[in-house]
Amino acid sequence: MQERYARLVMAHLTNAQQIAAGLHAIEPVCQPFAATQAAWRFYHNLAVTLPQLVQPLQEATRQAVAKAAGPWALVVHDWSKLHYGTHSSKTDRVPLTQEEDLGYELLSALVLESRHGHPLGVVSQDVRAADGLHSTRHAQPGKASSALDGLSEVLEYVEGLKFGASLVHIADREADSVTHYRQWSDRSYHWLVRADDSRRVRYGEQDLALSDLPSHLKDWQKVRVVEYHGRPVDQWVAQAAVVLERLSGRQINRCRNPEGFTMPALLAGLGVLLPMLLLLEQYPADQLRQMVQAVLPGLPLDTS
Repeated sequence: MQERYARLVMAHLTNAQQIAAGLHAIEPVCQPFAATQAAWRFYHNLAVTLPQLVQPLQEATRQAVAKAAGPWALVVHDWSKLHYGTHSSKTDRVPLTQEEDLGYELLSALVLESRHGHPLGVVSQDVRAADGLHSTRHAQPGKASSALDGLSEVLEYVEGLKFGASLVHIADREADSVTHYRQWSDRSYHWLVRADDSRRVRYGEQDLALSDLPSHLKDWQKVRVVEYHGRPVDQWVAQAAVVLERLSGRQINRCRNPEGFTMPALLAGLGVLLPMLLLLEQYPADQLRQMVQAVLPGLPLDTS
């Protein structure tokens, strides 16, 4: 067992490991399946729990955040569907996008350095399987929550790791939920979420879909040139305060501010009025400016 551990470690002490997608075959083993079997015999140690396995990654991330010496660290949360449709030997698969699409659902939390976006470490991972949720937060599989309730649990867990910097949690459109915005606001989390452009908001006295909001804004600022559909285009940014008012019964029961939820909105577009990204934050404009500039360094935002 000790020899196998030494070989696993040495196999990954290469320059290529920094850009590798994950673990790879052990030299000098040539057959991938043989390498997989050898790794499985080492990893399949019931005396070692998932929280114990993730502790070295968390400590390495904590040291990397301290070395970066910035006031902010970014935490990217994302779901991945692991498709194993033809692997009938895996009896713990769950349906994913449809009933016959079987596999596992992975939720990862990756900490990034705030100035340049360099990855610092994975600090939490959840895998949903038929026997429950396998998580680096718990020693034993537990009951899987809904996707967004599970995300809230991960946010609370990562905040409790105390990395020595203020965290900005970033998520894609799957996290667009006013109910959860309010929960995160109540817990004083910092967050950036790409919202669904069909969501309706109140802007001034107007009720608008987010996709229509750009045409009502005037203070657009040119940020940079990016590639879009194979050609260079200008990227423009504008911001505005909007109010999210539509509530469900669950939201009214669970939220402290059922009348409406006001937040600054940052719109990033390509060309003149092509909306690409909506980032929502629940904090005052000066804090929004600092966190957005952590994601887009050098962005000249007027928050007066």
